[in-house]
Amino acid sequence: MLPPLVYSPIRVSPFLGREFPYASRCLESGAAQVLRFQRVESDASAESSAFCLRQRHEPLTKGKSMTLRTKQTASRASLFLANLLLVVAHSALTAEINGGDQWQSLFNGKDLSGWQVVNGGEFSVTNGLLHLEKGAGWLRTEREFTNFIFEAGWRGLETNYNSGFFVRAGLAGKPFPDGGWQVNTKQSAIGQLIHGKDSVVQSKTAAKPAGEWCKFRLEARGKMLTLFVDDAEVWKQEIDSEHGFIGLQAEGRKMDFRNLRVRELPSPPRATE
Repeated sequence: MLPPLVYSPIRVSPFLGREFPYASRCLESGAAQVLRFQRVESDASAESSAFCLRQRHEPLTKGKSMTLRTKQTASRASLFLANLLLVVAHSALTAEINGGDQWQSLFNGKDLSGWQVVNGGEFSVTNGLLHLEKGAGWLRTEREFTNFIFEAGWRGLETNYNSGFFVRAGLAGKPFPDGGWQVNTKQSAIGQLIHGKDSVVQSKTAAKPAGEWCKFRLEARGKMLTLFVDDAEVWKQEIDSEHGFIGLQAEGRKMDFRNLRVRELPSPPRATE
């Protein structure tokens, strides 16, 4: 009679990069299969680690000793599975909060690759920042987005600074998209939601002095748009467009932008009648 098989968790050494040979790395460690992995992201790098199951033989004993060993093994297995469920649930929650590995950088800090100037506006890259000097127009992404989370840091560089982010915008209109949805970065109206020329949601954020950084997080899910300012939810509003370009507005004032990134989301379920 062969000794019973017991699975014990082992941790594979960390590996930096976006690709991770989970199966081969685990096999090299003598593991039976990959159990799970967790990615921890930062602006500079992504660290991945895998947890595998190592297969080993439990020595055979006789009589009561064998029964006791079997019960102990079953008890350890039950405890392990319970802990595993907690770990997997935590990993899923962490991935949802941090965006997992689905974030796409929209700005490389070197040039304006992936962006196109529309109708004017003097945009450039200065010291790793996307800089707006002057002009009237907007800078848009090369392609449209539907459901997404968009994040960006920005700051005004002079008193009464004024700019904004367009979401789900079309190409018609000059200098700005007709009927586009804009989230304001004007000093006196930070976070205001504008549709065309109409104010839909008033600003709920205090003015920031020139030179101070601010972070926007925009979540577009179906027809619902949600704004977070410096990680605090400010408003939630239903809008009438479901896809379009993401853009930066040029309105004659100097601005800096950084850490522009987007995470695309699956379409939300539609209500059934």
